Amino acid sequence: MADKFIPERDLDFARMARNFAVNIAREPERFGASAQEAQSLRQAVDEFRDALCAAMRKQTRSALIVSQKNQARASAVRLIRSLAKRIRANDSISAIDKVAIGMRQRPARLKRARRCCSIAGAPVGHNRLAASMSWSFTSKSAKGRAPSRRARCGSSCTSS
Repeated sequence: MADKFIPERDLDFARMARNFAVNIAREPERFGASAQEAQSLRQAVDEFRDALCAAMRKQTRSALIVSQKNQARASAVRLIRSLAKRIRANDSISAIDKVAIGMRQRPARLKRARRCCSIAGAPVGHNRLAASMSWSFTSKSAKGRAPSRRARCGSSCTSS
């Protein structure tokens, strides 16, 4: 399965959506959903899976069937995203429960490091600038190598 929460391939999405809907339908209160929401999600996922089966068979595949499958998928995606946003934001739902329905823990956002630059110079002559530039990085990699371009900039940067 892909790294995305909602996979792009229809078969992967059908598997993920079924797992999500079944687990939500078992105990909707645990995930902050009503029984009606769980039922409508389950129905939308079942409609998509039926439409996908029809669209995959050579005997029944047509432009109309594929269009119905795409509409059923869009409906299921809309319901899953809506419920997933609420589940992700709800701190009372444990990480174990979130993993059980196929949600991954998002990593903490890393701050982008900035390069620090100090420029000292004054105009010299008609169109020339005499300048000296110094770059400093305030972090080193764990292996002691020179820092990458994303090295973290700290308080050691100076400007002239």
